[in-house]
Amino acid sequence: MGPSSSDQNTLQHLSTDLSNRVTELVAQLKKDGSKLPTHGATSTFQLPEFKSQNPEIQKSRYAILDSLMELQRIILGPFEYIKTLLNHSHQQPLDIGALRAVVNLNIQHAVPKEESISFSDLARETKIDEDLLTRILRYSVSIGIFSESPVGYVRHTATSKALTEEALANVVKWCADIQVQSDLRLYEAMDPSRPSSAIPKVPFNIAYDTPLGMWDYHAKDKHLEALFSANVATEFGSAEMSPEHLTMGYSWDKLGSGTVIDVGGSSGHVSKAIARLYPNLHFIVQDLPDTIDRVKSDIPTDLNGRLTFQGHDFFTPQDTAADAYFFRYILHNWAEDDVVRIIQNLKPRLENGSTLLVNEYVSNADAATASMEDKIYRERDVQMFALLNSKERTVEDYQRIVARAEPGFKFCGITTAPGHGMVLLEWVYSE
Repeated sequence: MGPSSSDQNTLQHLSTDLSNRVTELVAQLKKDGSKLPTHGATSTFQLPEFKSQNPEIQKSRYAILDSLMELQRIILGPFEYIKTLLNHSHQQPLDIGALRAVVNLNIQHAVPKEESISFSDLARETKIDEDLLTRILRYSVSIGIFSESPVGYVRHTATSKALTEEALANVVKWCADIQVQSDLRLYEAMDPSRPSSAIPKVPFNIAYDTPLGMWDYHAKDKHLEALFSANVATEFGSAEMSPEHLTMGYSWDKLGSGTVIDVGGSSGHVSKAIARLYPNLHFIVQDLPDTIDRVKSDIPTDLNGRLTFQGHDFFTPQDTAADAYFFRYILHNWAEDDVVRIIQNLKPRLENGSTLLVNEYVSNADAATASMEDKIYRERDVQMFALLNSKERTVEDYQRIVARAEPGFKFCGITTAPGHGMVLLEWVYSE
């Protein structure tokens, strides 16, 4: 008889398992030719935040974090663990508040990259009250942002130095306002006793007291729209979101010399990557007219004649015929009724053999767990509700929604790529 789960969740077992997992990760990093990460200010290497293209490294990192969290729960015990959750819930807004202050006041840029600076000199340079600046920075030190060495002097850690990169700073600015404020309104959106009003029962709308959805709200504020675009660009620039994964699994060549419409395809970076590997295919990138006006001239010379841009709102009937209609990271942004409308709008151009391709994260229909991997998915799912009144969906959800929108679509299956969280779902239409 093997050990029970309670035997495996002992301090001794978990500590041994944690040590073994760390040893395994170090060996994998060395084999991969990677440096070992540190938190020092001189560190130039960092693991790519669960976006490693090496699935074994990704798996080891999740396992280490799972062991760490389970050790914390056991060492604290149920009572103290619950108190810690409450305390951390109290502290997290303060963590975010300190981070938001640092980034919006550009304190990270005022601290020399390789040297320390006194709190008094930093206060003079930033024109911030010295006592308050010192207190906020000392709190930041407690969460790993900056270090104090020697006493009275602040210097960078790897984390604070990363904030000097504009892309990350913009992510912080958007997340600390829009995302966090929306997340904090989950209760109000769920409260069945909340009276009806012009404000939808969506956390984002409640937080910003607006009847506008997030997309329309952003469109009215160019600065906010730019910050959101920077946030999206950072996510799309990760290895996990790389279009290369789409070229490794699905057999695009079965579309022959057909035309693919990349619906909501923005700058067309995904279509460009696929087109270069499948020279017989033609791509039309559709997005809202304002977006297309910004990107339509960006057609690489090697794709002339095979890549075009076209203004189109997918909430209106499709007016261009194609062999395949491709939605990448689009449908999860919308509530189910909206997704049904989007798919139904393809109807005017559907013919026998028309292909529908949907590229999204999909959830495991199994029971939720306390693992880091599952937590990241659940976090993404709840945030879709908080921001957009949408959700992350299972394969079965997508099958049901597409069948509801257009019964003529027959589900063909899914394609995945190793180490990649997103899948490609395929349907073929027949009358």
